[in-house]
Amino acid sequence: LVMHMRNIPALSDTLAFKLSGAALWLTYLCIRVLLMPFGVALLWQDQQNIPEFAWLFVDPVNNFAWLCMLYSSTAVVLGLSYYWFYLITMGFMKVLGYERSAKKV
Repeated sequence: LVMHMRNIPALSDTLAFKLSGAALWLTYLCIRVLLMPFGVALLWQDQQNIPEFAWLFVDPVNNFAWLCMLYSSTAVVLGLSYYWFYLITMGFMKVLGYERSAKKV
């Protein structure tokens, strides 16, 4: 809905547009920026405190490969999530009227 509303100049200044942006920003913050690292931290804590619970494979090589894949893919997804959060935040600030000033040379 936001993608279509931004193409219509008369709608981009409405309260619905601003509330939609605020809802996107807030849910993205909670789900992608805060919850993902928290889940990985809980898994790490389980591996340290109760390894028999966090151990997925009988073979240690498979378990190590799974953990490497998990942590590396999480790092990539978190990096992308932080980049998109930055873009969403800049767009939301623009809607609220807080635009970045151009650099003076």
